[in-house]
Parts: sequence; C-alpha cells; structure tokens
Amino acid sequence: MSRSRRRPVFAVAIGFVLIAAACTGGSSSTTTTAPASSTSPTTTSRPAATTQPRLTAVDVFRSVSPSIAFLETPAGTGSGVLIDSSTLVTNAHVVWPYDQVRVVFGDGAEIRAAPVIGVDLVADLALVDVSVGGSVPSPPTWGDGTALPIGSRVFLVGFPAETDDFPTATISEGILGRFRTWEAADLVYLQTDALIAAGQSGGALVDDQGFVVGISGFSFSEGFALVAEAGAVVDRIAKVRTGEAPLADRAVTVGRGDREVEATLVHFADEASYVVHVPAGTPVDVEVSGDGDVAVQVLAPDGFIEAQSDEPGEVSEIVSFVTSIDGPHFIAVRSLEPRPVSVRLTSSAPLLRQVDPDDAVALATGLTYIGGLDYPGDTDYFTIRLAAGEQVRITVDSPNFDPQVFVDRPDNSGEPLGFDDDSGGGLFGWNASVVFRADDDGLYLVVVSPFEGEIADTAGGYILTVG
Repeated sequence: MSRSRRRPVFAVAIGFVLIAAACTGGSSSTTTTAPASSTSPTTTSRPAATTQPRLTAVDVFRSVSPSIAFLETPAGTGSGVLIDSSTLVTNAHVVWPYDQVRVVFGDGAEIRAAPVIGVDLVADLALVDVSVGGSVPSPPTWGDGTALPIGSRVFLVGFPAETDDFPTATISEGILGRFRTWEAADLVYLQTDALIAAGQSGGALVDDQGFVVGISGFSFSEGFALVAEAGAVVDRIAKVRTGEAPLADRAVTVGRGDREVEATLVHFADEASYVVHVPAGTPVDVEVSGDGDVAVQVLAPDGFIEAQSDEPGEVSEIVSFVTSIDGPHFIAVRSLEPRPVSVRLTSSAPLLRQVDPDDAVALATGLTYIGGLDYPGDTDYFTIRLAAGEQVRITVDSPNFDPQVFVDRPDNSGEPLGFDDDSGGGLFGWNASVVFRADDDGLYLVVVSPFEGEIADTAGGYILTVG
C-alpha cells in the first residue's frame, strides 16, 4: 500500500496510489469549473485541442491543488480530492480501519475529525464528509480518461512522503503510456510514468486541460503508476453513497468486550479473531490455551506485527506487546490441527470477536463470489462439496493483495491437495488459479490468503470464481 505511516515514512516497491482531482481553470479563460454540488460528479468530455488550450504544469497546479487535501490517520497519511462541496474521495486503504480522518487543505483549513461515510473495498475507494469544516474550495471538473490519446501529458498532484502537519501539495509530470483493464471489476486503469510515492494515495491524475481523468491506482518500482479511470470511479462512488458497494457492511467490531473468551477452531484453516481497542502505548498481555496446537499473532491497524507466538506442539501460547499506534489491534488464533480445537483467551484488555462473513461459505460451480480480507493477516476459508472425479477451476482475482489459494480436505495433515499462486493472470499477473480434481466424494476446503510470508497492510476485497 502507498499510504505512509507518519513516523517513519514508508515507501514500498508495489503499493496503492490514489491519484485523483483535477480542477479546470488556470490561466486559460476558455476552461470552466464545475459548480459545487452535493451529488456525485459526472464526467465531462474532453474538448478538441483546437478549442481548449493546453495548460502548463504551473497552471495545472494552481487550478488543481486547492481541491486536493492532505489526509492523516494514526496509521499513515494520504491524499484526497473534492468531488462536490461536501465530500472527498480517497483510497479505502488510506482511511481504513478508522471512521474519522484528519483533513488539511492547501490554504491551511483543518478538519480534525472528518467522518468516513462509505468505502468500496474492492475498488479501494472511500468517501469522507468535509461539510463539518465549513467552507471548502470548489471541486474540480472530471474528464473522460478513456478519450485521452496514448502519449498525452498528465500530472499527479498529491502529498507523497509527507511529515509536516500542514504540508504543501506536490506535482509531477508524465505521459499516458497505455490502458489496462481489470475485467472482473469493470475498471480501466491509465498507466503513466509520472513520479509517484507513498502518501500519494488519494491524490489526482490531471490532463493538460485541467480535467480529473483518474483516481486511485498503484505505483511500481519499475517507474510507472496505474490510475483508475474517472468515469468508472464515478460509477463506483454512486454505489458507495447508496450502500451498494461490495463489502459495504464490513466493519471492525466495537463494543465493551470481555477479558476471557472461548472459541472452537474446527480445522487447520479456521481462525478466531479478536479486536483490542486501547490507546497507543498500552501494554497488553494475552494467554491462549487449548486442547491442541495453536499459533497466535497480533497485528496493528497498518499490518505491523506487534507480537506472535507459535511453540511447536504446545497447547498454550503467550503474547505480550505495547500498542504502537492508536486504533484497533487484531489478535488472530489459528489451529495447527486437522481436527476441532477448543481455545480459551485470557487478556489484560477487553477482547471483541471479529466475525468473518466469508469463513465456511459454501461454494457452487459456475458462480462468482466477492470476499474480503477483513484485517491485516486475515485468511478466509470456503467449503465446496465434490464428487469423486469432479474437476473445478478456482480463481482468486484481486489487485489489493497478492493472493494464493489452496484446496484441501479438512482432516488432511500433510501437504495441501491443490495449490496456486500466480497462474491466474489478472491486472498484475499475480492472480491465483488452481485446477483441482477430487479423488473422493466429500467436503473440501478452499483457502484464500496473501502469498505466503506476506501480510496485507489493510483490508481488501477480491473476486473468487468457481468454474
């Protein structure tokens, strides 16, 4: 992900980069600015070059930067762009798992706790309400990114790698290199070599006539970025507003919690996950005991591993840690047994069960499912009933993390019966796709997780198909 934790600032080889928000105007009197609106914007067709003067980088920055905001949570920083008189759009990974975010505009206006009003965890989009801050700058005009010729000049405007509390936006210039399509989600991405870095997430891709042509994308160490095209983003924003976005009901559990909890892990792919809500700097001790071998891991909101314990063959694990940042911390207990295991957790801080809606969902051939990794380090398991000799192809498609998938019997204590990491192609070529033929009648597990050894630093959606 390309959000950056304030101290220190991180940069990653491959990460999400939200780049959005272009304001028309500048020094040209023939450009227009969209009036403030309380509804989602619509894209505006790019006028012919003969009637619409090209803007310099100076003009683009002057017209766009007022509508780009700096966003900050305890887990990191990012950028956002006004889409109307009261709303910013940014990446979901910039704000997750917080329901409020600090917002600063270029003129120094600050909103300390702007509410997050909706997310799309598949397209990695989020909306932030800035009406609580009073007057805001005028929103920009959105353009049709698919109408741009390859080779067009484009600009990224945002707040990469910021450490100041009241920073100034930056701008970088590049060209449109190509289009890429994420077919499963019906999203088109614009590829550009404009310089990008962690913290740019939520910023703007702007053409040389001052139109927003893209929002939300990815940066690569090879020196280019992908940006979701504006028209498709507008459609996704409309669904976020109505609560129809994929995984819209996913949220971190809140409440009072208990210091002693119990759970049953039905097999080796099952996990019991809990949330701890305590301020940064709070010491927490958790003891996990049960009637089988288990492992426990503690993750901060940004995916940082606070503590973990996995003593081979032991039925008791103890983790002690001090919360590094404000926000929910996730404690995941996993079974290492091919049989049901009962566990008891005793904690110095209240624990709240984080229910995973994907676990144990029954799959059927010919259908598509939308699932989500609900916290850093999450693993999902599905079930599918197969007859002896029956063959299925299971594909996991997501740009939000590098997925792997395996198929196994719940009681298998050896190597998985089927496994894949990168055979499924996809936007980045890292989709997982496994072809599996059942040897026997029975119930099988389909397990989805980030590639072994990796941990997604935020929640993220994926599309699973069974063919």
